Amino acid sequence: MGVMFQPECPCGHPFTTVLEGVGEEGVIYRPAICSGCEDVLSVPVGDARSKPVRDLQARGTCGACGGRLQFLFPERCKWAQVGSWDNGAARESTVERYPCPKCHQQEMVLVVYGIWD
Repeated sequence: MGVMFQPECPCGHPFTTVLEGVGEEGVIYRPAICSGCEDVLSVPVGDARSKPVRDLQARGTCGACGGRLQFLFPERCKWAQVGSWDNGAARESTVERYPCPKCHQQEMVLVVYGIWD
């Protein structure tokens, strides 16, 4: 089981939803910024079914373009608004901001979009 994130940046670049966690097939995913693709990707980083956990992406390079990967650790993410009790104001000040791979400004956030498995 894991979390789905929607990257958002004021530049308006249309990012796809990315995954963090372990799916039913046992692959562990982490979100990462790819400098070559100029995008945020769901990168397979391990296999939870192997003992010990096998590293699938140890090099830190993109499997599609060979670009450098910057792994994201979204502990302080923005929650999609599901109610209007505070309009998200209480959470906004603690949101981690990442460098946008498209505009390169430190304004991209990861919005929790849902859960997956």
